[in-house]
Parts: sequence; C-alpha cells; structure tokens
Amino acid sequence: MHAPRTFRPAALAAALALSLASASGHTANLVDDYLAATRVDPTYTAKQFDGQNLRIEAQIASGAYYPRAGVSFSQGDSDSGTRRTFRVTQPILDAGRWLTRQEAAPKEALAEQLDIQARLELAVRVFNSVRALAAAREKLALNESNLTALQAQASSARLALQVGQGTVTDVLDTQLRVAQARAGIQRLRADLLAAERQYASLTGYAPAPGAYPLQPRNLAQLRIPPLSELITQSLAANPALQAQRLGTQLSQLEARRARAQFLPSLNATVQRSRASSGTTTSINGVVLSFDLPLQHSSIYTLQTADNKLLAQQAQERSTQEQLLLELQRLHAQAIAAQEEVAITRDAIDAAQASVAANEKSFEGGVRSKLDVLNALQQQLAAREAHLSAQLQLADHLLALQLLSAQDVPTVLGGLQQQLFATP
Repeated sequence: MHAPRTFRPAALAAALALSLASASGHTANLVDDYLAATRVDPTYTAKQFDGQNLRIEAQIASGAYYPRAGVSFSQGDSDSGTRRTFRVTQPILDAGRWLTRQEAAPKEALAEQLDIQARLELAVRVFNSVRALAAAREKLALNESNLTALQAQASSARLALQVGQGTVTDVLDTQLRVAQARAGIQRLRADLLAAERQYASLTGYAPAPGAYPLQPRNLAQLRIPPLSELITQSLAANPALQAQRLGTQLSQLEARRARAQFLPSLNATVQRSRASSGTTTSINGVVLSFDLPLQHSSIYTLQTADNKLLAQQAQERSTQEQLLLELQRLHAQAIAAQEEVAITRDAIDAAQASVAANEKSFEGGVRSKLDVLNALQQQLAAREAHLSAQLQLADHLLALQLLSAQDVPTVLGGLQQQLFATP
C-alpha cells in the first residue's frame, strides 16, 4: 500500500523556479505566445466547448426532417400477452420541422462567430500580459538608472561636505531621495515577478530574460486607420455584432415556428406489431396521418416567442450602437496617445537638458542640490510618461484592429514589429 503524496511549499517553489529557468532559451514573440495560449489557457478552452455545443445543435436541427423510429408496448383486451409495436414515421409536410431545419445554418455560423470572439479575447489577454511584463521591466530599468544617478549625487554631496563646500541639508536630501528610490525599486521588482507569473500562467512557459524590449523608434509615425474605414470593417465583421444578428435570425425562426404550431402536419407511417403470444399483425402499406394540434398553450408560446424576438432586435441595436461608440472612443484615444508619444519624447529631451543645466548651475553656486534632485525626479517622470504613452498607443491600436475581427496572427505580428525590438 502506497502512502499518499503530500506537496510541500518548498517543492512548489522549486517547481516554479524550474519553470522560470526553463524559459532561458525561449524567444519572445507575440504570435508564438498567442498560439501557445490557445493550447493551455482554460478560459479559451471553455469557450471552445460553447462553439462545439452549438455545432451539435446545428446537426440536430439539420436532421429535423429525418424519419423517426420508435417502439411501444401495450396490452389490449384481445391480446394474450404484451404487444410490441415498431413504428417508422416520415414527416411529409410539417412547417415546424421545416423551420427547425432552417436553424442549422445560423447556428453553425453563430458557432464560428463565438470561436472568433474567443480568439480575439485571448489575443487581448496575451497582449495585456505582455504589456504588463514590458511595463514592469522598463519601469524597473528606469528607476534603477535613476537610483544610480541619485547615488552619484549622494556621493558628491558627502564629498562636498567633507571639503567644506556642501551642507548637511544636501546630504540628508540626497539620502532621502536614495531611500525612496530603493523602496520604489522593491515594489517594481514585486510587480515584475507578478507579471512574469501571469505570463507563464497564460502561455505555459516563463518569459525569456529581457523579453519584449521596446523599440527605440518613434511610435508617433505609426498610421492610425481612418474612422470611416474602421466602422465599415467592424459593421461587416465584428463577431459580437455578427452573433447578435444571427441571434435575431434564430429568434425570427422561433417566432415563425411558434405560429407553425397552429398548422396541420402530414406524416407517413409504417408500423409492425407483435404480441408475446406469437400473433403478428403487419401493416405493409403506408399510412398517412393528418395531425391538427389544438392546444391553448400554443397561444402563450406565440406571445413569448414574439417578446423574445423584440428583445433580441433591441439587443442587436444596442450592440451596434455600443460598437460605434467604442470605435469612436478608441480612435480618439489612439490619436491622443500618438500625439502624447511625440510630446513625451520632447519632454524627455527637455528633462535631460534640465538635469545638465541644474548640475552646472549648482557647480556655479546658482542652484541648490535640491534643484538637481528635483530635475532628476522630473526626468524619471518624463521617461515613465513616455513609456506609458507608447503602451497605451499600442493598446488602442490592437483594440481598434480586433474590433473589426482582423486576423489575429497578422495583427499581433504587426504589433510585434511596431512596438518591440526584433527577437
């Protein structure tokens, strides 16, 4: 008898460390990460089953006019035993079944739209994971560079105090800024670790060291598609809108099927009966049956179907309006982010010049050490603002392209070239 296994925290930590170390040879690429996520992401896998279930429903609907076979057991007054009756019925004229059969194509198309929507949502999750990873690494690098500059200022302040040219205030001010920078770096390292774990959870492997470095080129030169072009593409291909339109088609068929309940149906039936005593009664010909349903509940079913159709039509209009509003919002934000990229690039140049000017003014006795420290802080803020603007621009461009249901690998491949250095 084997003893039950137990998992210790140390073992789990070692497994995680091994997973992180295993990615040292992995080359970062948005398309590869997306394809990897399609294999391991549980949310994407769950949504795939929704599409599969709809395809099964489409197959069932396509067989609505297939013959039906059944067997029944009964015992009449003239039977000495149980009678088994085998029956095969073929619908000839049945409006309800014909309308059910018409649901097959919309359900198949709806399943495809759900699959597309699942792929687009996965692409957004992959990019958000990469975006968080790149942001954490870049911010950590910027703050470590800022810490180095602050430490140099602290050394110069102590040296100036030793030779009688500085003040205690300068030393204390620089020590405070150094301590604050170190504390901030600790938080950024924790953010980076969290981003790496989230990335590994989504793709199945840890990010490579230095993965996804931002391009040095100016993203302000990227082309943002015209709003009219995006609207035309999205109205024709957006999966959420297409799903609502298909839902309206299905609701229309359901409303027509509810009315078809009041129509007669014509069926052809062949049956064969056998009693357990051995007596057999065969019907070799075809029996035509004319059925006319008379159920008061059909009236309520008709009202319910009409209400569902009206609700679905309203939902389709709402989805289209929300899509247009989202396109307009993202397009405006993308233009603003593009301008912000250029502005923050100029701000970095101005901040660097300000640091150099304040250092020279301090050496000449015109500025204080605090002015130099403030200039360094402004330089860090300008660099972080530029980083944020770059990532926001990429985020808006991705969202705009995915709203029009463009090919995911193509979109991610273009974003890889525009935003990140070639792996």
